[in-house]
Amino acid sequence: MKIRHSVFIGISYFYLSICTMMSCGGYKRGNLIQNEICSPNPDKTYNRKEVLTQLADTLDSLIPEFRGYEKNGFSVDNEKPSKFFVYDLFDTLNNTLDRKRCINMIEGHVYHFSAILYQFSFSNILILNNGKMKIFKAVNCVDKGDNIEDVIAYIKTYKITQDEAYLNRIKGYRKFGSYLRIDNYVNLRCQSIQK
Repeated sequence: MKIRHSVFIGISYFYLSICTMMSCGGYKRGNLIQNEICSPNPDKTYNRKEVLTQLADTLDSLIPEFRGYEKNGFSVDNEKPSKFFVYDLFDTLNNTLDRKRCINMIEGHVYHFSAILYQFSFSNILILNNGKMKIFKAVNCVDKGDNIEDVIAYIKTYKITQDEAYLNRIKGYRKFGSYLRIDNYVNLRCQSIQK
């Protein structure tokens, strides 16, 4: 009896841990439902929900096989990403790794976004420039998308930043995110660029 109970608790804890990271079923640590409302985006040029919805749509079109794992694909709940993260590479405290936080979409900032599940973690770069969104897709995958050199060239062309610290952070974008591996045998579903 004790073994069954321990196994059940272990499986339940594992499921709830995954759900917390992926925002499934509204579960939140401490059994609280995530209903917190975000304050308005500080930069009125960008509507947070619209930007996040565009990012979710980008991931859905880039990784259609994700729907085999999650039938609803990527989405936005209460102005927060579901099943993906967004990380501001200029202000590293501005990210969605903590589900309590709301990401601020700010003119001239560069963001890394990706699926949380490691095998689908094709890294994408979002640049907010002059009221428009520029997305570079699957920059960590050979022959699947864009490359980081194109991102850097765009940033320099549009004079978004010349600061070497920011440029180095952008080049190291994969360090700014959180990826969930279900097991150690799961591989990224593209040929990864080795740096």
